[in-house]
Amino acid sequence: AVLVLEDAGFDVTRCSRGAELLDRVASQPFEAAVVDVGLEDLPGYELAPRLRRMQPDLVVVLISAVFRKTSYKRRPERLYGADAYVELHHVADHLPDRLWRHLAAEPRLPPEDTQSMVRNAVARAGDERLARSRDERIVDLVVADALLYAGSEVAAAPDPRAALAAAAGDLEAVVATLAEFGVFGGDPDRLREAAAEAVTRAWARMHGGAG
Repeated sequence: AVLVLEDAGFDVTRCSRGAELLDRVASQPFEAAVVDVGLEDLPGYELAPRLRRMQPDLVVVLISAVFRKTSYKRRPERLYGADAYVELHHVADHLPDRLWRHLAAEPRLPPEDTQSMVRNAVARAGDERLARSRDERIVDLVVADALLYAGSEVAAAPDPRAALAAAAGDLEAVVATLAEFGVFGGDPDRLREAAAEAVTRAWARMHGGAG
């Protein structure tokens, strides 16, 4: 994403963790923030509203965490206060376009060779990111990604049981994605349990509970 944005004319400051991003936004002015939904310390569903509260005019764009196109992916109805979202496989073209448009500037795309190189790199990195993570981290990453699409209902749920019911339609797709990577040996019962636990943790974080 950094290469794409720099080649599209943006001055980029890179942060590896959500807490670092919050500190930078608190200490210096930025026009926009591009947020990976799957950051380990502060997932997108928690980070985006915090950024919005800190700087209401900040343009916030969320990037999906999982490269694979699974059935839970559809147009989000709620972005936790963010202005836009970009699928991981569209970082090379949609990301700079979304940013320029929200900044009310003439869109400028990076060169085609940069776009092609980044598309290939994202495809590789998307799989590698999951493959090299521990099982519990993969579960949280895939659930955080799914909640970009189903999170409005989960966030509105009054309790954990209702949150699980709201996410039920996407849990099988989450389980299928996890099974592709051999998480917990592909055991579907264990995967469903882990996914449900991750949704419950996400609901608690959305409502100010422990992470």
